[in-house]
Amino acid sequence: MKIEKLFLRLAIPFLLISIFVMPVTKVPDEATHAFMSWNILFDSPTSRDTEAMNELRAADFTYSEPEIHAVDSTEYSSLFTKIRDFSKDKLSIDFSLKSLMSTPQLIGLVVGKLLYPSYGMMVTIGRLFNTIVYIIGIYYLIKKIKYGKMTLFFVSLLPMMIQQAGSLSYDVVNYLAVVAFFVFYVNLLVDKVLTTRKFINLILLSLLLYLTKANNILLLALLFFVDFEFEGVLSKFNSILKWIQKRRLPILILGFGLVLLVSYLFLHNRGGVVHFVKVMINSLFINNRNDHLNGILTVGIFGYFGWFVTQLPLWLIFIDIFIFTLLLFNDGNLKISKTEGLASLFVLPVQVAIIVAGMYFAWTPTAIGPNAMISQGAQGRYFTPFLVYLFPACLMLKEQVSVSVKQKYLIRLLTGTVVINFIMYLFLIVDYYWV
Repeated sequence: MKIEKLFLRLAIPFLLISIFVMPVTKVPDEATHAFMSWNILFDSPTSRDTEAMNELRAADFTYSEPEIHAVDSTEYSSLFTKIRDFSKDKLSIDFSLKSLMSTPQLIGLVVGKLLYPSYGMMVTIGRLFNTIVYIIGIYYLIKKIKYGKMTLFFVSLLPMMIQQAGSLSYDVVNYLAVVAFFVFYVNLLVDKVLTTRKFINLILLSLLLYLTKANNILLLALLFFVDFEFEGVLSKFNSILKWIQKRRLPILILGFGLVLLVSYLFLHNRGGVVHFVKVMINSLFINNRNDHLNGILTVGIFGYFGWFVTQLPLWLIFIDIFIFTLLLFNDGNLKISKTEGLASLFVLPVQVAIIVAGMYFAWTPTAIGPNAMISQGAQGRYFTPFLVYLFPACLMLKEQVSVSVKQKYLIRLLTGTVVINFIMYLFLIVDYYWV
């Protein structure tokens, strides 16, 4: 069976079950995402914040206390049965390109309101639309990528991604943007040619990366390390391209120097470089100082569920890492250069560092206070999409590391692991919220 068809067979039931088993408002910031989506089309007469959706947004905080376990059946059923008054919400379109991240949820919320204007119905239909976009998008990308199909399949069905894809989170569009560029990148490593059509696709992908999250745009730097050439209308620029490719090292050193200079100037009035280095060390290496490190940041890459209340057991995560490693070394026989492989290897750690650093300035002052010694606000699910970029790095290592598994056994391992992951995810959610 083709990998993309296997993905459909598993993704459809997994995500549909997750939509209904994960209680409404129990996914981090889900009500806030609903609120943000709704405000694209509606507002109240006195505020950009709609009154009806504000009540749902408050549920993010009401239901986020870890000590609250089982869902209160009476309170929860009211989310589905109580009709909400949206009469004060007036149509006021505030759509921008950035709104694309929230468009699937918005459509679902509007359809849900038309069916039955309760929070439960609206959120559930919003989840369904988000799920449809996710399944169709990943199916198409697995079909299009020339190598790395199993890698993309596995990461896309990690429990963390199942939770997010079955919610109102804009992680869906963000993940699709990151892996869409991954597909483009891997196929470019295969073809080594950038046609006019592919260049147009690259422009659209670049826009999508920028519109999702700013750190995603850094993925474009990978193209600097690929030995490709232009074809068609763009072929007249091949001489310039070759000149750049022959001088990668000095250009890289110059670019790195500029980054250091800009970073120094930026940090000069924000605690200084030494303080920032201590913050990053504390945040990424010392769990005693950052109690989010082992849990929300690390386990969260694979599965930290609900309002950070229950997580995959470490023994299962170790199995996931083992199976994932087998996939990385057996998902294609493409030969790539050390330059291309090393560049891919750095994607995950660089993105982790940038996200953690960004949260230090964007979120930590609010959560902890100014001049804190750790960064908080980052979550492991922010890093999950970048796992796929380990695949080209392992292609580079195949000549030095021989890890061979027959295709039919590998697919069985892949399928079995994904199913076990989902069963564990389901068990943990039911045990925490429904028992």
